[in-house]
Order: sequence, then structure tokens, then C-alpha cells
Amino acid sequence: MPGGRKGGRHAESLDAADFERFLAGTAPADMDIMLEIKDKEKSALAAVGIARRDGRFRLPRER
Repeated sequence: MPGGRKGGRHAESLDAADFERFLAGTAPADMDIMLEIKDKEKSALAAVGIARRDGRFRLPRER
């Protein structure tokens, strides 16, 4: 609806267990992930820590 709110809302923070389940459920697919979370850096750092254990995630300098 023009000028109206979108149906989705940003999460307050990362749900670590849910993110781990998402990664497990999408293996071995390779993908880009964008998180829309209100507490930004705190959740981003948590997501990186979880993703690093997954094995598909590499920092740009590791490629």
C-alpha cells in the first residue's frame, strides 16, 4: 500500500538458536545473508561467530 507500513519488522536482536537452525537447514547451499536487526553490531558479531562454526563462511581476507 503506497505510503503505508511494510508487513515485516526488524527483530530487536539475533535469535542465535534460530539462526543456527537456518544455517543447518540450508547446508550445503552457498548464499549471501543480510540481517535486518535493531541492535546492529551486537547481533552482527554474534551471527559471524555462529556462521564461522558452519564452515561456509569466510571473511574476505580468507578467500
